[in-house]
Amino acid sequence: MKNSTPRIDRAKKTIYATKSFLIKAGQFGTTEFNTLNDMLKTFSGFKVEEEKIARNASKEAYGNLTYAVMKAFIESYETNDIKRKAMLEEYEAIKTVSKTQRGAYAFVKSWFLKKYKDEFDRRKKELEDNRREAKEAHLLYTPATAN
Repeated sequence: MKNSTPRIDRAKKTIYATKSFLIKAGQFGTTEFNTLNDMLKTFSGFKVEEEKIARNASKEAYGNLTYAVMKAFIESYETNDIKRKAMLEEYEAIKTVSKTQRGAYAFVKSWFLKKYKDEFDRRKKELEDNRREAKEAHLLYTPATAN
């Protein structure tokens, strides 16, 4: 289990705690409530802030990469019927094996990206570019209405 004990920054006179800790600390009688109250007594004048998690903005998360999207991509990418059938069978086998893994979806996603990442990224970028161009064209050629 992750250590959720608040951390103290004496220079900034701040107590940093996780969001889940602060939620539990808001409930009277919980361990977190008592811990935070003890800390505030010990460090009077300190403020309490939520600990912000550093996120890597440049990391691609593939948020909309669902099982259905993976399957549809394989069906459209593989043009050879024999290869398509073999890859879909491998995909289904990976999904079955993934059920024994701790992170089933992450296991399948990892397999998919090892096989198709470059082409998937290229098609995704192409689709985004087409959408952006269509939107810009619509804005450019749509006449303004007079009020």
